[in-house]
Amino acid sequence: MPLYVRQLPCQISELVNNASLPQNQVLLNPSTSGDFLYIRLNMHTPTEENNNMLIINTLTQTQHIIPFPEKLLTKTCNLYKGLEDLRICFFKNKLWFTATSTHATQHMRSEMVLGHFDDNMTCVENMAHIDVGTRPAKNVCPFVVKDKLMLIDFYTNSIFELCDTTNIKIQKVMTMKFGAGIVPNKYRGSTSPVHLHGNTWGCVVHDIIFCDKQVLVTQLSYMSHWVEFDISTGVISFVSSPFFIAHWGVEFISGIRMENDKRKVQLYFSVQDNKSLIASTNIDLLRVGK
Repeated sequence: MPLYVRQLPCQISELVNNASLPQNQVLLNPSTSGDFLYIRLNMHTPTEENNNMLIINTLTQTQHIIPFPEKLLTKTCNLYKGLEDLRICFFKNKLWFTATSTHATQHMRSEMVLGHFDDNMTCVENMAHIDVGTRPAKNVCPFVVKDKLMLIDFYTNSIFELCDTTNIKIQKVMTMKFGAGIVPNKYRGSTSPVHLHGNTWGCVVHDIIFCDKQVLVTQLSYMSHWVEFDISTGVISFVSSPFFIAHWGVEFISGIRMENDKRKVQLYFSVQDNKSLIASTNIDLLRVGK
């Protein structure tokens, strides 16, 4: 049976001109919420890569570079340090985030943390490691349903709820399941969900094609899917055909913004882990199944 991968019709523009950055810095994997935009700031040397946070207020056009909170992480000799690939969302007047870190605990593997910034967006005010039941763990995305901060882990089909805002603890509240007629698959998270209508939410997930070569860095390609699910039952009601935006290969969609009319959609993404872009499309083009 042939496999079809479509290129998403959209308008693409750069978020940041890489030519303006120092040679040892890369901006990638953006995420957005409200007036704020996060971009992962990777600063590399011959011996390590530090992952800090660039926070941009798109309304005032101001920005802060926030260093990763060393005191809230364990000491490490890993190549990768800091907080990677934040997903941001507003909850109770704070900008909260999930992030991946290789030194959230003594396990020294990719694990998830949950926290929030201070009111001035100059530092991480509070943060803690969260156990989502698997290790390594990546791409667990936050979203707000009514007055609750929820987290979705598509890799394990799990939805969690923040149950302690001070000590930052979560509890699992739902196991998602594929609806009738949808072939189950082991998808990975990409963007935080956005509300569509009623109990229906939508987000981008991804699958990976690996190249089976005995090399240090395995070549791969990302395939994205638009997914819709019911937050009251956990039923995954729709999975689109696979697509890419601008580059067949390492292309990762990490942020999403939906306009008030619930039709126009902006996808924030990176290609080759070194270029941050934005794609403008609409919900009908995302909702293509085959």
